[in-house]
Amino acid sequence: MKNLIKISLLLLFPHLVTGQKISTKHITLENIPIAKEHVSVITNTNFLLAGESIYYSFYAFEEDSFSTISKIGYIELVGANKNKIVSHKLRLKQGVAQGDIFIPTKIKTGHYKLLGYTNWTKNNTTQHSFAKDIFIINPFTTSSIIKVKNTTINISKKEKLIAQTIKNRNISLTTSKTNYKTREQIKINVLNDGNKIIQNGNYTLSIRKLDSINIDNTVSNHNITSKTNNNAIYIPELRGELISGKITNVKNVKAIKNVNISLSITGKDYIFKIAKTNSNGEFYFNLADDYLNEKGTFQVIDANKEDYIINLDTNEYNNYDALTFNTLRLNPTLKYNIEQRSIQNQIENAYYQNKQDSITTTKSSKPFYYPLGTEYILDDYTRFKTVRETFIEVVLDAAVRINNESSRFIIYDYQARDNNSVINSLKPLILVDGIFVENNDDLLYYNCDNIKKITIVRGQYLYGSKLFDGIIDVETFLKDFKSSVKGDFIKEVTIKKPIRVKAYHQPDYSNNKTNRIPDYRRQLLWNPNISLTNKALSFSTYASDNTGTFEVLLQGYDANGKPITTNSYFTVSK
Repeated sequence: MKNLIKISLLLLFPHLVTGQKISTKHITLENIPIAKEHVSVITNTNFLLAGESIYYSFYAFEEDSFSTISKIGYIELVGANKNKIVSHKLRLKQGVAQGDIFIPTKIKTGHYKLLGYTNWTKNNTTQHSFAKDIFIINPFTTSSIIKVKNTTINISKKEKLIAQTIKNRNISLTTSKTNYKTREQIKINVLNDGNKIIQNGNYTLSIRKLDSINIDNTVSNHNITSKTNNNAIYIPELRGELISGKITNVKNVKAIKNVNISLSITGKDYIFKIAKTNSNGEFYFNLADDYLNEKGTFQVIDANKEDYIINLDTNEYNNYDALTFNTLRLNPTLKYNIEQRSIQNQIENAYYQNKQDSITTTKSSKPFYYPLGTEYILDDYTRFKTVRETFIEVVLDAAVRINNESSRFIIYDYQARDNNSVINSLKPLILVDGIFVENNDDLLYYNCDNIKKITIVRGQYLYGSKLFDGIIDVETFLKDFKSSVKGDFIKEVTIKKPIRVKAYHQPDYSNNKTNRIPDYRRQLLWNPNISLTNKALSFSTYASDNTGTFEVLLQGYDANGKPITTNSYFTVSK
């Protein structure tokens, strides 16, 4: 069934493969033989103070399994005035991703929504997106509650803290003790009965101090419905992040079909791609690889480039009107608890440098022409003052020609060109730090001391739909190359990149050197993306200086997309 779904998607959206787009004027999801997708999000809590963090696990499903349709997911924290406080772009692996959101200290006290969706779910009328109610109190501001016309939600202190145990017959969750001392090691054991559906699921393990907070009149999780526009279908991001736009013609006299446009994202492992517009002037770039720089440069590569304007699609969430918000009413009995919790948060954040999460490293990617190319690392040679001299004395595969005050770079071919007019008219593809060089003088008169490496690819090279007479790829030390070319046919933008995966900080109190640092963590452990492939798993962490009752909570979904929850409790005392 999944193979049929993928085939149907490719038939429906052939432009993802060929660059062409079909008309969607009379297409609705009801008559497309492909799976709908929906999203669920698990969080560590729905009640926070400014200065704390929401930890979340993102799940995308198709039918009764984890989705293989979308490779990109989206998370948004939205306020009552429908403004985005934070937005995240996520790379999905088998429909799953994780992240966290730090609640800024300038946020207003109020009711918020945590939204989860993919580009494909925006076509789903009944499960357009997933929404979770989030309640935030900012103790640093006064008169900061956002008042809206809907129901009032009362937030008060619980008279008695009641731990509600949830049991699952397939999974048992235990701790080595029921009471720990501050900074004592906590050991958690997870046992499962070998059920393959359970084992092949995906889960998140959380240990968090129970809140003495009562929130009434709220439904924590719900799906957002939507009336989609039948004349448009949101394209699934099948192979990675999809960036699209449209080229329009200034003079409105030339066809906008088959216009070449490039995308450059600079950096050591730069990204350079070329796309061709369809009959409507639309173009699409698919970014499957990670990138560190958010600066993107779009350039029209056409003899008549001055005639064109580049317009980029925003890919914004399109259903904020379906969200409903409520006014919060805070009970005065919360005052002392909030003050004490806020003080603890400030102490924790003051020691942030000592407790930073680590970012998982990404693999270095090879250039698109790999393994072709001859490298010239200039520090391995006698350095020359100018780029022209360097090409004469060092770079043996290419040269610079200057005639009548115009310059051009050439690459020596493997064989004689004879009188092949097509090949003789070709130009090499020139890149500096991944930026397409329109004006040869930008490279010719660049400070040669800043150049780290020059790579030459000889022979004709077809990239995208554009044929080049080889490649000259220049890498600088500072990655600060600037093009002198200006116009509507070139556009520099900030591309919001997918967030990086984190390994969350865990203290180690077996080492006495860390004991002098205050520790007021409420969230002792957040371990997402757990697989229960083994019948027995063990985890460990340390208690903090925060005393009280803590919940150990395992949540997630089995291989059939069925929610799984089990928990246990322990106390921490001095």
